[in-house]
Amino acid sequence: MEYEAEQSVDPTRQKNYFSEHGTGQVYGTAWQVITGMNQAGWMVGSPVPDSICNYGQTSYTATFTMKVTGSVPPTRSVARCEVWVSGSRVNFLDLRGLDFSIGDPKDFRVSFTVPSGMAPGTVPSPGVLYGGVREYLAATGRASASSVPKLDLRVYWYGSVTTYLDKVIVTDRPADTLWAGTKDAAIKRSAKDSCARYPAHERFYLLDEPLVSAFKAFGYVGSRIRDTLGSSNEKAGTLTATYHSFSRYLDETQACQLMMDPYFIWSAIPHPSVTDPGLADSYGFARWDSATY
Repeated sequence: MEYEAEQSVDPTRQKNYFSEHGTGQVYGTAWQVITGMNQAGWMVGSPVPDSICNYGQTSYTATFTMKVTGSVPPTRSVARCEVWVSGSRVNFLDLRGLDFSIGDPKDFRVSFTVPSGMAPGTVPSPGVLYGGVREYLAATGRASASSVPKLDLRVYWYGSVTTYLDKVIVTDRPADTLWAGTKDAAIKRSAKDSCARYPAHERFYLLDEPLVSAFKAFGYVGSRIRDTLGSSNEKAGTLTATYHSFSRYLDETQACQLMMDPYFIWSAIPHPSVTDPGLADSYGFARWDSATY
């Protein structure tokens, strides 16, 4: 999940944002604090959404992208990046002048964990700010919202160095592995193999009904498929079924189609591959497993 520091409340739900901005002001695509003009204090806090669709993950990293300008003594305190879960500070990183390259953005990583009891892969419902499970639970009453860890990302500025906060990105371990490129070879190999093995192949159906927190990963995998098969190759297209956040889905996943789930029709007219394992095999579908589905 990516939170742009300068982003204000977005009623269209296309962007994540910080609902609290303290000392400082917007400067281009960053939140700026200036020595001698702004008072020391909190720059940002209270990210929205404030919980994580974790797909079963408990280990995370918050990456704060920042820079400083001007003359900065190496030992001068600049800012403090903090991560809070359910009202408790779980980790922080104090930054000094020597941690920066003057004038150049730099990433600062703060690792943290959340309780394993967070519901993995919870599906949101209409009207909820998608991307977190806490809001979903509160809206549906399936469990107490207070039982799901609430995430807070904060940056405190000491007031002595002009500083810019660009964004904060929260990732889990699978995402870190994906962005590092370690899965690229396997993705490309699978794309080639699927097209060669199944002549009837038309598109790649990726993660079913993804939550907003998975949109960018969906887009990453799709871009590797297109790099492998060619962007003009229709068989390199990706899609999945979804029922929420349509504009954001199309923008961040770069899917070739928006597929709707007409369950009220499909439930009465099942696809032949559901009842014919041989047909499922020939099309490269997973066989129907009643214990799973």
